[in-house]
Amino acid sequence: MLCGLLNSHPEILCHHELFHPNTSYFALNKRNGEFKEFEATDTRDAQPIKFLTAIWDRSFDHKAVGFKLLRNQNITILRAMIKDPSVKKIVLERKNYLAVYTSMLAAKKTGQWSKLLASNDSSQKHSEQPTYISPKQFISYSNDLCNYYNHLLCYLKKHKQPFLHVYFEELVANKSKLSDILNFININKSDANFMHNAHAAQNHKIISKRISNAEEFYSSYIHHTAQPKTFKDFIVNKAINHYKYMNLFYFRPPYFIRNILKKLLRNES
Repeated sequence: MLCGLLNSHPEILCHHELFHPNTSYFALNKRNGEFKEFEATDTRDAQPIKFLTAIWDRSFDHKAVGFKLLRNQNITILRAMIKDPSVKKIVLERKNYLAVYTSMLAAKKTGQWSKLLASNDSSQKHSEQPTYISPKQFISYSNDLCNYYNHLLCYLKKHKQPFLHVYFEELVANKSKLSDILNFININKSDANFMHNAHAAQNHKIISKRISNAEEFYSSYIHHTAQPKTFKDFIVNKAINHYKYMNLFYFRPPYFIRNILKKLLRNES
């Protein structure tokens, strides 16, 4: 969602998951050959910093260029980004962690990780079938991500890195949050009202409807975690908010790139 919103701003070029294991997902409006020479993942993975430098150099005259990086995608890039004070980090957190987990399982089942609003592609499936959830796997998954992102936020704060923490729910409910993001990356916020989302929801809005074993899952979950006593409360209660889901978006004005990344290139294996 955030990638599409940002990329709809005339001064921003926002790529999606450049370091996805299977392929590089470039900005939605730059998928017609503009980055064809960067499509080989083996070349990208062999020299990720060099790859990213070239991507940033190809700014198409946008004032800010960014991309999305998930937890398990390219540790070399992650380390470089969190250590670089000239890179502005946007940490997007979704408060309801169960919503994140069920969305992930549904995407794995259909093989479809996003759905474009304007797409007529029948292969872009909307997941209506509920999914079985193992309470133990959910708890393990959640705890791993919590630990990872808690360490990440602590590092960013400790080393005084420029970052903005944004809640997904607030972004959806209040488009004025976009102005905060634009201010953070030094982009004209007067165009914020014209920014639009390019993606559609893929899952049922009621989270319990996504789970085939909802009552069983809840009973087992509260046995391990002492969560609230009704499933309705469990879905909406803020107690689940300690589970965190964050996507990282990295922005850097193109003119900052070259000299800083030369140092990183020398250290790259």
